[in-house]
Amino acid sequence: RGGRVRFVGLDVPGSGGNPEPALRRVRDHLAAHAPGAVADVDAALAATGAYAAANNGAAPARHAALDGPRRDAATAALARVLLRVEALGPGAQHRVARHHALGALRLDEQVRELLAVTGPDPPAHAVSSRDVYMAETVRLVRELLGRDERIVLLAHNGHIQRVPLAF
Repeated sequence: RGGRVRFVGLDVPGSGGNPEPALRRVRDHLAAHAPGAVADVDAALAATGAYAAANNGAAPARHAALDGPRRDAATAALARVLLRVEALGPGAQHRVARHHALGALRLDEQVRELLAVTGPDPPAHAVSSRDVYMAETVRLVRELLGRDERIVLLAHNGHIQRVPLAF
């Protein structure tokens, strides 16, 4: 068959510590398809800006420094963005935007998970929302490219696991 090789990133656009690049893509999509929902993205950008960091090691500490209501407000704003994209319907043109909105929300959850596993009373097992997102990206790519397309997956061993992390 030969021919074309495509490269697709699996992770949240930008970094594992900053939902802004994913939210900017969602904002562009909503501006074209549901302009009234752009304000929800702007609210999510403002709410997550307090902990967003290019380095995913810095985001958890910034998140932890926020009080509970501010952390919850960021999560709620991200959930609202996801709901706005889902309200556009299941059309193919909305799948990638939905995936980016979900990625921003999963990143928020990942920051919470990192705080929990490094805290004084870590859970016995933990599932990484970021890793779940990466797996969902593979499913989306297969759906968009076709089930017959081959995929070469490159990822750190820590992201490819069959069981939850045990502590």
